[in-house]
Amino acid sequence: HLAGRVENSVLSPDVYVGKGATVKNCVLWDKVEIAEGAWLENIICDKRCRIGAGARLGVGENHGANDEQPRSLASGISVLGMDVHVPPQAVIGKNCIVYPRAGAAELHHPVASGTTVRMPLNWYGEVKA
Repeated sequence: HLAGRVENSVLSPDVYVGKGATVKNCVLWDKVEIAEGAWLENIICDKRCRIGAGARLGVGENHGANDEQPRSLASGISVLGMDVHVPPQAVIGKNCIVYPRAGAAELHHPVASGTTVRMPLNWYGEVKA
């Protein structure tokens, strides 16, 4: 279902883009949901990501490469792993990596360009549920 604007992007058939949302230069995998009014530019979203209403991804100045993958992410592209849930009105900059299953607890503040967001680990080095 495409109710928003999509430009120069590759979307799996079961992607939802809400009313007033804009998707530019992105790759969106299976079952990605973009809520109304969201803005995505130069984003790669893995499966089952949910982007909240009014969220802005791939915005801001391109101040440099990603802190963990500087050779791979220096051109402005940001990558979201599987099952990432970006809360409404959240902001994610350029050259960012958001690891799988990150959500409101990890994305409640703006994510600066070049930042990597990891899920917290428990005592055993496993991702907390």
